[in-house]
Amino acid sequence: MSNLFYPQKVADTKLITRDVSLVFMWAGLLFLIPMFVSILYGEANWPIYLALIALTSGPAYLLSKIARHDTKKPFTDMTLITLAAAWLILSLVGAYPFFFMTDMGVLDSYFESVSSISTAGITNIALPESFPPSILLWRTVLAWIGGIGITAFAFYTLMQSESIRRIVAGEGFERLRPSIVNSAKIIFKIYCFWTVAGIIALLLLGVPAFDSLNLSMNAVSTTGADVRNGGWLYYQDSLSGNFPIFAGVMLVLMFAGATSFVAHYRVFKGKNPIEYFRDQETKWFIGILAGGALAFFLFLTIFPGNLGTPNQDPIVMSYEAMSTSTTGGFEIFPYVTGLPETASFLMFGLFILALIGGSTNSAAGGLKVKRIILLLHYVSWKLKQQIAPKGAISHFKLSKKPVSIDEVTNAATFIFIYCFAIFLVLFLVLAAQPEMNVQDGILMVASAQSGGGVTPIPAYDLAWQSKFFLLFTMMFGRLEFIPLLAMGAFLVHKR
Repeated sequence: MSNLFYPQKVADTKLITRDVSLVFMWAGLLFLIPMFVSILYGEANWPIYLALIALTSGPAYLLSKIARHDTKKPFTDMTLITLAAAWLILSLVGAYPFFFMTDMGVLDSYFESVSSISTAGITNIALPESFPPSILLWRTVLAWIGGIGITAFAFYTLMQSESIRRIVAGEGFERLRPSIVNSAKIIFKIYCFWTVAGIIALLLLGVPAFDSLNLSMNAVSTTGADVRNGGWLYYQDSLSGNFPIFAGVMLVLMFAGATSFVAHYRVFKGKNPIEYFRDQETKWFIGILAGGALAFFLFLTIFPGNLGTPNQDPIVMSYEAMSTSTTGGFEIFPYVTGLPETASFLMFGLFILALIGGSTNSAAGGLKVKRIILLLHYVSWKLKQQIAPKGAISHFKLSKKPVSIDEVTNAATFIFIYCFAIFLVLFLVLAAQPEMNVQDGILMVASAQSGGGVTPIPAYDLAWQSKFFLLFTMMFGRLEFIPLLAMGAFLVHKR
């Protein structure tokens, strides 16, 4: 702690405090959204939201005023630390309503908040309809912000430094416009477009307004949280013949959330959906979606005896595969949860799809398709280089653009750390709950870290130690390790 009192450390801490206080202030104002819903639905506890606004935005506003005279712009390393600190604080603020307005304890409240913000969607809420509508919407708001937060922040910060651009090259961030601010605005507009389009489509199908709002926001943010006790079984009964269309709309929204905002921008700019198929990463992503669905369909068609339940038909589990691939995690039936006899092939397939995740510059989690493309192309290039005449193949290119070995190394390093983190947390979870099936644990941890949300063990059935470990892997999966390492280095090193 003594390191914090070095002059440069004090200046940097003040700079971080200034920026985090602004995040803290705006996070408090978000309570106005559930407060309005609370009043609309006649909830008696709506004044609690006013108290929470005062508890968060009030002190944060005063703190921002104290630091207002410091107009120094943050260096990139300070910005990364601010990002990590802001995300941790936002998770803390997000836990307030769960703790003060429900029966959840401190750990469960924070777990629910982190799960929502990280878009993992692994919930402690067994019966959503037993909770006030304002709480359910608050969970959705956290998820919606979490879905766009990292990508938008990257355009403001990561792209401002050449050194950081090289570090995150494997992530594939691209500007949409020369101005970073304009790029972030475009991302927000695209995100809102798909959200509003989803709400309208669901309303036209007869889905209740509150459900439409929550479902669309959860689908576009790739969170997958339900607002009905029976999950999608409720809509299968209430929508009757429209349910297949409902499922299709939800899949489109999850796909939109997991597709790069850069690809969306090119489509909207050119007003031509074919642009999706001209983007290499999107083409691969579509191929992974289709390949996963086809693999599940063929397996369940050829080996129906492995189902373990008559409800697991090929078509529905193919849908489950695509939902997991987008890290959306919505399930038509609770096929995975509570079914330890589910075929190992299906569990392994869901694990791989959740691990890969969606596209870069999207709301999805996972390793990201672009990193997979990069390493596969590099392996192919390396093999060709070994068998070709010396000097015939000298430069590694991707999409006809030169790629440095540093970029490949950074992507490979990230994948190694990402996978190592999954198995480390798995080891800790199994140590806390030795009775847990290993394949169930692998899928649960991988899904939590990738934001997939598909887990064979509901969060409310987990031991508190397991929830504690999953908190770290969900945050790591959302922030990735660069901001966390920057924060750790800041706390340890002298300035």
